[in-house]
Amino acid sequence: YITYTYARCLSALSEETRNSIYDPDIKKALMHNFEKEKYLSGYSVCPEWIKKAKEWSKNNPDDNYDMSQSNADLAGFSEQYEFYRQKSIEALDPSLLANFTIELARKMNSVYQMEKIKDGKYGLKFAFAMSILNLRRCMLDLGMFCPIEV
Repeated sequence: YITYTYARCLSALSEETRNSIYDPDIKKALMHNFEKEKYLSGYSVCPEWIKKAKEWSKNNPDDNYDMSQSNADLAGFSEQYEFYRQKSIEALDPSLLANFTIELARKMNSVYQMEKIKDGKYGLKFAFAMSILNLRRCMLDLGMFCPIEV
């Protein structure tokens, strides 16, 4: 179930999307040309610009880029990976991480069934990409195989 969910969800994101996921606030600021000329400082992203872009994004809502509460819930749940990994290590009990992995796969599967990922809004794609990344980490820690397609 976990392996199939991982492969199916990974295929829902196009190759282009998988390789270009940014923080939704940053992506929105770039797409709206918010001080784009100040984005790079040499070859790296200017930290001051990132701070200003995030502030600008909060004051300029855009449904095409902002995360909904359900998107944020999925991404937030997947970020608990490190907690469950550490608890499993401390208790010498991989079932803690395994149970979290199953629950994450269930949540991702329900989102996959309810929403269009490939043509979905950017916030959803971002949350989904973060969840896929954390599901992959769980699988690798549990010694599972991570296929790249169904």
